Amino acid sequence: MAAVSALLCGIGLLVVGVVAEEVTIGGEACSAGGGDCEALGLLQHSSVQRALLREEASANLQLMQWNVGHPDPKKPESQSIDYVTSVLEDGSLDFFNVVNLKDLKLPPPYLQVHHDCSSKGSAIDLTTLIYNSQRWKLTDNATGVCLSTGGANGSNPAVVARFDPVGNGSKLEVAGGH
Repeated sequence: MAAVSALLCGIGLLVVGVVAEEVTIGGEACSAGGGDCEALGLLQHSSVQRALLREEASANLQLMQWNVGHPDPKKPESQSIDYVTSVLEDGSLDFFNVVNLKDLKLPPPYLQVHHDCSSKGSAIDLTTLIYNSQRWKLTDNATGVCLSTGGANGSNPAVVARFDPVGNGSKLEVAGGH
Protein backbone atom coordinates (compact mmCIF):
# COMPACT_ATOMS: atom_id res chain seq x y z
CA MET A 1 0.00 0.00 0.00
CA ALA A 2 2.87 2.41 0.77
CA ALA A 3 4.24 2.07 -2.76
CA VAL A 4 0.81 2.71 -4.30
CA SER A 5 0.31 5.67 -1.96
CA ALA A 6 3.66 7.20 -2.90
CA LEU A 7 3.03 6.70 -6.60
CA LEU A 8 -0.48 8.19 -6.57
CA CYS A 9 0.58 11.13 -4.44
CA GLY A 10 3.39 11.77 -6.94
CA ILE A 11 1.51 11.50 -10.22
CA GLY A 12 -2.21 11.38 -9.44
CA LEU A 13 -3.26 9.19 -12.36
CA LEU A 14 -1.90 5.73 -13.07
CA VAL A 15 -2.68 3.19 -15.77
CA VAL A 16 -1.57 -0.40 -15.14
CA GLY A 17 -1.37 -3.03 -17.86
CA VAL A 18 0.08 -0.88 -20.63
CA VAL A 19 3.65 -0.24 -21.70
CA ALA A 20 4.48 3.29 -22.76
CA GLU A 21 6.78 3.86 -25.69
CA GLU A 22 6.57 7.63 -25.42
CA VAL A 23 4.87 10.02 -23.02
CA THR A 24 3.97 13.58 -23.96
CA ILE A 25 3.93 15.99 -21.02
CA GLY A 26 3.04 19.59 -21.73
CA GLY A 27 4.00 19.21 -25.39
CA GLU A 28 7.44 17.69 -24.74
CA ALA A 29 8.04 14.02 -25.55
CA CYS A 30 9.91 11.76 -23.14
CA SER A 31 11.12 8.25 -23.94
CA ALA A 32 9.85 5.53 -21.65
CA GLY A 33 12.38 4.73 -18.98
CA GLY A 34 14.42 7.80 -19.90
CA GLY A 35 15.70 10.29 -17.36
CA ASP A 36 14.21 13.22 -19.30
CA CYS A 37 10.76 12.82 -17.72
CA GLU A 38 11.35 14.08 -14.21
CA ALA A 39 8.69 16.81 -14.43
CA LEU A 40 5.82 14.41 -13.62
CA GLY A 41 4.22 17.12 -11.50
CA LEU A 42 2.97 18.60 -14.78
CA LEU A 43 0.46 15.75 -14.90
CA GLN A 44 -1.65 17.84 -12.55
CA HIS A 45 -2.25 20.33 -15.36
CA SER A 46 -1.37 18.58 -18.63
CA SER A 47 -2.90 16.01 -20.86
CA VAL A 48 -0.77 12.88 -21.30
CA GLN A 49 -0.59 10.69 -24.36
CA ARG A 50 0.71 7.14 -24.15
CA ALA A 51 1.42 5.06 -27.22
CA LEU A 52 0.60 1.44 -26.39
CA LEU A 53 2.99 -1.21 -27.62
CA ARG A 54 1.05 -4.16 -28.99
CA GLU A 55 2.23 -6.71 -31.49
CA GLU A 56 -0.92 -6.32 -33.56
CA ALA A 57 -1.54 -2.56 -33.32
CA SER A 58 -0.77 0.67 -31.55
CA ALA A 59 -3.22 3.18 -30.10
CA ASN A 60 -3.21 6.41 -28.14
CA LEU A 61 -4.53 6.66 -24.63
CA GLN A 62 -5.61 10.16 -23.63
CA LEU A 63 -5.28 10.88 -19.90
CA MET A 64 -5.68 14.01 -17.81
CA GLN A 65 -5.43 14.88 -14.11
CA TRP A 66 -6.69 18.14 -12.60
CA ASN A 67 -6.63 19.25 -8.97
CA VAL A 68 -9.12 22.00 -8.10
CA GLY A 69 -7.30 22.65 -4.82
CA HIS A 70 -9.35 23.25 -1.69
CA PRO A 71 -12.36 25.30 -2.82
CA ASP A 72 -14.27 27.47 -0.38
CA PRO A 73 -17.47 25.54 0.39
CA LYS A 74 -19.39 28.84 0.58
CA LYS A 75 -18.54 29.83 -3.01
CA PRO A 76 -20.10 28.27 -6.10
CA GLU A 77 -17.94 25.89 -8.10
CA SER A 78 -19.57 26.74 -11.43
CA GLN A 79 -16.35 28.00 -13.03
CA SER A 80 -14.54 24.75 -12.19
CA ILE A 81 -17.46 22.64 -13.37
CA ASP A 82 -17.57 24.64 -16.62
CA TYR A 83 -13.84 23.98 -17.12
CA VAL A 84 -14.24 20.21 -16.67
CA THR A 85 -17.21 20.19 -19.05
CA SER A 86 -15.23 22.14 -21.68
CA VAL A 87 -12.33 19.68 -21.48
CA LEU A 88 -14.71 16.77 -22.08
CA GLU A 89 -16.77 18.37 -24.90
CA ASP A 90 -14.84 16.93 -27.83
CA GLY A 91 -14.90 13.35 -26.45
CA SER A 92 -11.16 12.82 -26.96
CA LEU A 93 -10.16 11.89 -23.39
CA ASP A 94 -10.14 8.27 -22.28
CA PHE A 95 -9.69 9.00 -18.56
CA PHE A 96 -9.76 12.22 -16.54
CA ASN A 97 -9.13 12.29 -12.79
CA VAL A 98 -10.56 15.38 -11.06
CA VAL A 99 -9.66 16.15 -7.45
CA ASN A 100 -11.94 18.06 -5.04
CA LEU A 101 -14.89 18.93 -7.24
CA LYS A 102 -18.39 17.88 -6.18
CA ASP A 103 -21.61 17.70 -8.17
CA LEU A 104 -20.15 16.89 -11.57
CA LYS A 105 -22.75 16.44 -14.30
CA LEU A 106 -20.89 14.98 -17.24
CA PRO A 107 -21.67 15.24 -20.93
CA PRO A 108 -22.25 11.95 -22.77
CA PRO A 109 -20.42 9.60 -23.27
CA TYR A 110 -18.61 10.18 -19.97
CA LEU A 111 -19.35 8.32 -16.74
CA GLN A 112 -17.64 8.54 -13.34
CA VAL A 113 -16.55 6.64 -10.25
CA HIS A 114 -15.35 8.43 -7.14
CA HIS A 115 -14.20 8.11 -3.56
CA ASP A 116 -14.75 10.71 -0.85
CA CYS A 117 -12.51 10.92 2.24
CA SER A 118 -14.06 14.18 3.46
CA SER A 119 -14.99 14.27 7.12
CA LYS A 120 -17.51 16.48 8.90
CA GLY A 121 -16.26 20.01 9.37
CA SER A 122 -13.19 19.54 7.16
CA ALA A 123 -12.28 20.62 3.66
CA ILE A 124 -13.46 18.56 0.70
CA ASP A 125 -11.22 15.53 0.02
CA LEU A 126 -12.63 13.79 -3.06
CA THR A 127 -11.31 12.22 -6.24
CA THR A 128 -13.44 11.44 -9.30
CA LEU A 129 -12.24 9.18 -12.11
CA ILE A 130 -14.09 10.03 -15.31
CA TYR A 131 -14.03 7.60 -18.24
CA ASN A 132 -15.23 7.59 -21.83
CA SER A 133 -17.96 4.91 -21.99
CA GLN A 134 -17.75 4.77 -25.80
CA ARG A 135 -14.20 3.40 -25.44
CA TRP A 136 -14.19 1.73 -22.01
CA LYS A 137 -16.51 -0.49 -19.99
CA LEU A 138 -16.18 -0.60 -16.20
CA THR A 139 -15.86 -4.35 -15.48
CA ASP A 140 -16.21 -4.43 -11.68
CA ASN A 141 -17.13 -2.03 -8.95
CA ALA A 142 -14.42 0.55 -8.41
CA THR A 143 -12.45 0.30 -5.18
CA GLY A 144 -12.08 3.46 -3.13
CA VAL A 145 -9.49 3.96 -0.43
CA CYS A 146 -8.14 6.77 1.74
CA LEU A 147 -4.37 6.59 1.25
CA SER A 148 -3.58 8.01 4.68
CA THR A 149 -5.05 4.93 6.40
CA GLY A 150 -5.47 2.31 3.67
CA GLY A 151 -9.16 2.10 4.63
CA ALA A 152 -12.45 3.70 3.69
CA ASN A 153 -11.93 6.63 6.10
CA GLY A 154 -8.99 9.02 6.39
CA SER A 155 -7.61 11.49 3.87
CA ASN A 156 -6.09 11.53 0.38
CA PRO A 157 -8.70 9.60 -1.61
CA ALA A 158 -7.92 7.20 -4.44
CA VAL A 159 -10.10 5.11 -6.69
CA VAL A 160 -8.99 2.03 -8.65
CA ALA A 161 -11.12 0.51 -11.41
CA ARG A 162 -10.81 -2.19 -14.07
CA PHE A 163 -11.84 -1.44 -17.62
CA ASP A 164 -12.34 -3.53 -20.74
CA PRO A 165 -12.05 -1.82 -24.11
CA VAL A 166 -15.15 -1.40 -26.22
CA GLY A 167 -13.89 -3.31 -29.25
CA ASN A 168 -10.31 -4.55 -29.46
CA GLY A 169 -7.47 -3.58 -27.19
CA SER A 170 -5.86 -4.09 -23.82
CA LYS A 171 -7.71 -4.35 -20.53
CA LEU A 172 -6.66 -1.67 -18.05
CA GLU A 173 -6.58 -1.00 -14.35
CA VAL A 174 -6.76 2.72 -13.79
CA ALA A 175 -6.13 4.54 -10.51
CA GLY A 176 -6.80 8.17 -9.80
CA GLY A 177 -5.78 9.79 -6.54
CA HIS A 178 -5.26 12.97 -4.59
